[in-house]
Amino acid sequence: MDDTRMKEQASDSSDSIAGLKKLAIDFRDRRNWKQFHDAKNLAMGLSIEAAELQELFLWKSPAETPPYIPPILISWRRTSSRRVKTALT
Repeated sequence: MDDTRMKEQASDSSDSIAGLKKLAIDFRDRRNWKQFHDAKNLAMGLSIEAAELQELFLWKSPAETPPYIPPILISWRRTSSRRVKTALT
């Protein structure tokens, strides 16, 4: 399924937690990632992705960091969207 179809499907079924869960499971199953979805691997993956986000703030003073996070997340998402998707699915 291409990204356009996936986005259309997401808009159709994202009105419920069950719909979002189904989209995530479908995404995972198309990539044969179920074999890696155990507590150890998910915890390690989440920790690694969180560390990459923390790196954006490393060695910066409060004045050098924005008062809110969304712009940073948008910029970070553009460069790391593949890793974020992997961590969340």
